[in-house]
Amino acid sequence: MGIAPENATPPIDFGIDKNILWEIETPEGLSSPIIIDDNLILTGVNSEEKEFLIWNINSNNGEIRWRKKVAVEELEQVHPSSSPAAATPASDGELIFCYFPSFGLVCYDFDGNKIWDRPIEFQQVITGSGTSPIIYNNKLILNYDNLVEPRLIVFNKSTGELLWEHHFPISPIISSASWSTPVIWNNQVIIHRSNRVEGIDINTGQATWQYDIGTMGEATPVIIEDTLYVNAWIIRGEKALWGEVKDFQKLFAEIDSDNDGVLTKDEFKTKYPKGIAINDRTEAQDEEFTTFHIYWWMVKDFDYNEDQKVDLDEWQGLVKRMDDFTNHGLVAVQLGDTGKINMTSQLWKVPDDIPETPSIIVNKGLVYMTKNGGTTTCINANNGEIIYKEKLGATGAYFASPILANNLIYYTSYNGKITIVKEGEQFEIVNQIDLGERIGASPVALEDNLYVRTASHLYAFK
Repeated sequence: MGIAPENATPPIDFGIDKNILWEIETPEGLSSPIIIDDNLILTGVNSEEKEFLIWNINSNNGEIRWRKKVAVEELEQVHPSSSPAAATPASDGELIFCYFPSFGLVCYDFDGNKIWDRPIEFQQVITGSGTSPIIYNNKLILNYDNLVEPRLIVFNKSTGELLWEHHFPISPIISSASWSTPVIWNNQVIIHRSNRVEGIDINTGQATWQYDIGTMGEATPVIIEDTLYVNAWIIRGEKALWGEVKDFQKLFAEIDSDNDGVLTKDEFKTKYPKGIAINDRTEAQDEEFTTFHIYWWMVKDFDYNEDQKVDLDEWQGLVKRMDDFTNHGLVAVQLGDTGKINMTSQLWKVPDDIPETPSIIVNKGLVYMTKNGGTTTCINANNGEIIYKEKLGATGAYFASPILANNLIYYTSYNGKITIVKEGEQFEIVNQIDLGERIGASPVALEDNLYVRTASHLYAFK
């Protein structure tokens, strides 16, 4: 939920040469640290050696208690802004559970003894996996989305034994579009994935309901009592995100060079050899590959009669898919036990300035979110009314989720700036710190300290 323990009072004035309890150099990775007692667990990857790394660090002084390695034959292909070590570890207080997509799951105790491992057949995820495992009672739950056989998998946390799998349909155009971490509500696994939020019975693996919305399935939902809040973001969800293509109807005639009413691979590639740009993250200028393109292999998904051509009727499938993309936004949804949750279950919706990757914070009747470019919005959680919308003064991409501690919200930009804002209906920046390195992992606030992972360091600020 992004909310620190009540006794957390992290610093508001710190930097690479100020109020440092300790700092260490760390391997590549985007996973956030987790802390159990004074055990800080961090994962990373040595890409040259094709090894995943697990460290247990004394959270009091930065001493590395032990290091473990998990060797693999191949590493996952990821977006330049991501990492093969993006999954945050989980723990039940007795064991540590780590997920590495090109290996599977591995479990250690706090002395560094391996208890079990569970290799999982590697399947590539578009731009790389972004999910993390979670624990519920005796179950270890993993969103295993991929291009071939996307599914939710549940294991026995003590042994790694498979308990059940729930298979998801593969979506056209974006064959696999889910990078979110599941949450638990009312004995259900709630998963935010491509064009839907879905509830699955925790004991049987059977789907109980789904809520349809235009989304890539990136952010982790937040549930307060029986209301689900989720920032559902999708390419072309807002006009400000549109690329060059405005009219898909005219586009068909433009590509159909011989005017025979069908599109061929040669016609498509002659007109658009580099694909059709339909989305541009202009506010994430410090991120690479910010434009999304449609390629022939995506259009061919709508070749329903499999004649290697796409006629006008089949093209309408693509058009409808693009129209669905506009149905994105921050939504509040009244949850139910079974059945399809429809638009009547939607309490309210905010359609613009939606975060792509960071999750939201919901606390004391207010919702807080920030998007690429550094626009932060505060919303009334009861009715969706926008309380304020302001600029943080830290531009660029935002991957890390905000955290709330001691009535302050810490927003972290990819370019290394942490902006501290007062909680509440009045927007007030308390401080802004520039750590000078890229940050993709969410910080952790515990007691008097703030733990921040940058591209090459882990800091404990006091």
